[in-house]
This record gives sequence, C-alpha cells and structure tokens, in this order.
Amino acid sequence: VGNMTFTSTTNDGDIIFQASTGSGAAETYVQIDGSLTKTKFSKHALFSDGVEAHFGDDTDLKIYYSGSNSFLENQTGSLILRNNTDDGDIIFQSDDGSGAVTAYLTLDGSTTRVEVDVEMGINTPDAYTAHANANDLVIGNGSGSQGITIYSGDSNVGGIYFADDLDEEGSSDNPVGNRDGVIDYSHADFKFNFKTGGNQQALELKNSIATFAGTITADSITTNTGSGAAVLG
Repeated sequence: VGNMTFTSTTNDGDIIFQASTGSGAAETYVQIDGSLTKTKFSKHALFSDGVEAHFGDDTDLKIYYSGSNSFLENQTGSLILRNNTDDGDIIFQSDDGSGAVTAYLTLDGSTTRVEVDVEMGINTPDAYTAHANANDLVIGNGSGSQGITIYSGDSNVGGIYFADDLDEEGSSDNPVGNRDGVIDYSHADFKFNFKTGGNQQALELKNSIATFAGTITADSITTNTGSGAAVLG
C-alpha cells in the first residue's frame, strides 16, 4: 500500500537499475547519478506508437510517433533549433526520390549563409518544378498576379546581379565582386537600368523613353513618333 521509494543516503551515491541482456551478464540500463545529479540511460528508451515524451511542467514540448508520422510539438514560447559548435551547420535532409538522402537546406555557420541545395518552388505545383534545374527558383502557379518583390536600401535602388561561379564567394576570390550583369530600378528616378560587361550601361527604361548605349543590331527597327520614343546614342 502506498508508494515505493528508492533512496540512496550515501554522499554522491547512485541508484543503479540492472538487468540481463540475454547473454547472462547483468548490465546497467538506468543510473541515477548522485555525484552528477543526472539520470543516465545506458540503453535505448523505446516509446510505443502514440506514447509521447513530455518536457516542461505544463507539457510544453512533446515528441512522439503516431504510428504513421513523427511529431515535434511546442506548446509554449518559441521553438529554437540551435547549434553552438563554432562554424557548425544545421542541415535539413530528406529523401532525394531515388532511395538516398540529400541535404535540402543548410544553415552554414562558417559563412553565415542559408544555402538551398535543391531546386526551390514558392507556391508552385509539382508540374511547374518537375523540369526545373537543381539551381532554379520557380515562383507562382500560373494564376493571378505573382512575382518577386525587391525592396531597396538607403540608396533607393533595388537590383538583381549576375555573377559567374568565381564571384561573390568571399574575399579570397579573384576577381572579387565582379558582377558582369545588373538589372536595377531607381525609385528616385523611376527608371530601370540594364548593365553588362562589368557594370557598363546598356539600356535605360524611364516612363515612355528607352535609351540605348552602344550599337544596336536588328533585322528591322520600327519607331513610334506618338506617345513613346526610342533614343539611340
């Protein structure tokens, strides 16, 4: 009747639970360590389907397997995934569709970058991404108005930059920061600039005026003298 209590009154003493492993020798399964003030598990702990592991006084965190899927549920505050290893990464992996496992997303602690390691779709059905390359970003599902919004900084210019695989990777690269193609939009002047060949101006689009720099090669050119104009220089 009542509770059964296991107590060790020896200073730094332990309470040790042992059982046979099937080989005839007794081995430790659970050790309540009085010197470390920790409970040590020396064997696997098995939770049956639907049995939850609870953490926190109010069951704030749950980990369990439903019989079909695995769940990590947070009930209070933020759920923080942290790696304290210097230059360590947090890597999200999943099946690659061929029976192997591959990295999909890497939080790189040495470069402080988020690396997307596979083709990425945003609100995009499988049919749109099935033929995309591994480095593609596919946006939209073919209905409504969808696209990319780029916010400018203090300079009031938002831009898209194109560089080869030797550029933008770090200070050890040579050349460093050589962006061979640029598309930017100036909010102050309300104009698009297209630049090529090491930041050289190629085309400016502003309201109803298009200004070209250099030589234009075309089979034919039709100019409109009405509401718009083409400036060749």
